[in-house]
Amino acid sequence: MTELSAKIVSKILLTNGAVTIRPDDPFTFSSGLVSPIYVNNMLLASDPTRRSALLTQLEGQVHHKFSRAEVIGTTIGGAVPWAAQLADRLGKPLIYVRKAKKKYAYRNSIEGTLEPGSRVLLLEASIATATTIVSTAEKIRRAGGHLVGLTSIFNYELQLSQNQLTRLGLKNQSLVGLEKLLETGELLGFFSPQYAAEVRDWN
Repeated sequence: MTELSAKIVSKILLTNGAVTIRPDDPFTFSSGLVSPIYVNNMLLASDPTRRSALLTQLEGQVHHKFSRAEVIGTTIGGAVPWAAQLADRLGKPLIYVRKAKKKYAYRNSIEGTLEPGSRVLLLEASIATATTIVSTAEKIRRAGGHLVGLTSIFNYELQLSQNQLTRLGLKNQSLVGLEKLLETGELLGFFSPQYAAEVRDWN
């Protein structure tokens, strides 16, 4: 992602109120991670203008970094609206990967059609611990898909997730990472240098 694009995405997140910093009352993620910052990408889904702007950035990311991708894949969760709209813009098939197999009907782990050898780009809303990403990637590979990479709107840039993705051998290109978001937020006055420093210490 270019410096300019990362700044654009940062501003979209910040101006829509999607970024909250609470050092004194941290967030607890579903993974158990305790974080002083939370980025709620779903708020953007309710704003057609900013939603479209963010999708344009994702579309450009695919064209420039993952042009070989044939299928857009995602985990059933917060990234579904983004993956569905991105796949529609690109005219590509979409698959959803379940965290656990359905207990009814076909008992699928993957919803949609994934032909063996298909080149899949995995999309997540945010990358924190990457635990779900690891599970999703393994399911796609077991089903015969070839992962060309991973993209996300935001990356918390934790060492844990970087280690996980390295072990997977998965190329990752997020629209914006934590450091660039903090830099932009400080510059535009969305939060104080003290708050940004506390997040950096946590990271």
